[in-house]
Amino acid sequence: MVRSLLSVHSKDDEIADHVMSVLGILPAASIAQEQFLAAASPGDEMRSASERIVSVLRERLYGAATWQNGRLAPAIAEFICYWTQARPDRPINVVTTNYDDYLLEALRRARALYEGAGLSNIRKSRVTYPTTNDPLLDGAVDYKPWVTDGLDPEVTSCVYLHGRVPRRMDKKYRCPVVSESDYFRTQQISRNALTRLMADTDVILVGSSISDAPLLDALRNTKDSARRWAIVPAQRAPIGVSSQDLDRLVRMRMASLGIEPIVLDNFAQSAELFQELRYCLSMRSPKYYVRENYRVGRASRMTAWWDSWRSSTRGKGLRQRLDSSHRVLAEAIPHFKALLGAPSDEVLKVDVHLRWLENGASLLKLWATSTGRWTGLDVMPELSMELSDNVIVKTFLSGRPEYVSQVSQRWRDTVAIPLWIYDDTMRTEMLVGVATLSSMRRFEQGAIDPLTNSSRLQRALEILNAIGTALALANSEREVSLRQILVN
Repeated sequence: MVRSLLSVHSKDDEIADHVMSVLGILPAASIAQEQFLAAASPGDEMRSASERIVSVLRERLYGAATWQNGRLAPAIAEFICYWTQARPDRPINVVTTNYDDYLLEALRRARALYEGAGLSNIRKSRVTYPTTNDPLLDGAVDYKPWVTDGLDPEVTSCVYLHGRVPRRMDKKYRCPVVSESDYFRTQQISRNALTRLMADTDVILVGSSISDAPLLDALRNTKDSARRWAIVPAQRAPIGVSSQDLDRLVRMRMASLGIEPIVLDNFAQSAELFQELRYCLSMRSPKYYVRENYRVGRASRMTAWWDSWRSSTRGKGLRQRLDSSHRVLAEAIPHFKALLGAPSDEVLKVDVHLRWLENGASLLKLWATSTGRWTGLDVMPELSMELSDNVIVKTFLSGRPEYVSQVSQRWRDTVAIPLWIYDDTMRTEMLVGVATLSSMRRFEQGAIDPLTNSSRLQRALEILNAIGTALALANSEREVSLRQILVN
């Protein structure tokens, strides 16, 4: 986000990257704001600069980058809808430092979906702020009544602490907190709002580094008033450091703040966790979720998927599966070139990596590629989850699509998407692999560049996802053909 603001007035992207790496994100954001102020219309610099910054942020938030949206916002929204239906006596609200409307939109979509399915008592959602007026544009602060009187229990409020940039300008727009100056001017407002919200209220923290001063103050001020959990990905221990020791130290820090950590293997599991919580709410009793004889828990379902998939690749079935998987990917290349409008001499490649759970391992194996067939499982390249800089591993760990351009590599551009398989009965998903589309482009811009070919790429990625999930679900009874996938 900050890089987009810096790039407007920087000569090239390398300068923006250097400023962020040397100074840090918040100081870099202050520099970006000063550049906008210097270029603003005389007489009303602050409002003029703010409008221009919002224009850039809106394009970044809702423009070409939307193909990278993940699963977390929809998963939280569905959980909230089920919560309001299952526990109408317990209000639930969302507090965010993000500017965008993705969670708000997800809440409204989920409410419409579940009301259409017959669920009742699902609360409406609405935008709210800690203050009645805009503290960055209007000067004196006028606090909202809920800071002292409480939020409306009949509504799910989305409280925007750092302003809001709506998809389309509306009356509830708020100037975004961008720079160090903005942050310090609104710090006390955020502290007061968070302290009021957390008092006598259970709290789940997700996607937070738990290092922001207003949040830390609010946690300290309300430490013994209610329960709070933090969803945190497992920390990657540096060489020579025990991961168990690092985990113990993290838990000690959380305990000092009155937080119980929920440690996940990676950030992608945050969305899966909220889906599982929502599923528990739909059960007659959450106790059934953990009972072994019911086998409905995520671990049981993941094992069932792996056993079903792996059984069809044993013995004589392996060669048939390898051949059909390669054939599907190879036949898809002309379709991708046509969809993307790629020139005839631009070489494309499709790979499918699947989660490999054999003998307790947790790897990604290159199951199939459009460029050739494997002779057996032993020759398939493997990727360790420790290779977090690898675009395929990064996509798997984050649970959202990624794009990388490496001019020095043979395959210069790569788009990677996570492969989620859906359970119709439980309305939950599991992350089982990653599919990639790569280009050996010869020109400055290739066909899979999301900045220059966004709309075509979006459609191509839908096909890539269909192909990847079809291969991940295939077994001896369910053979895969490209024709079936394209028809579906």
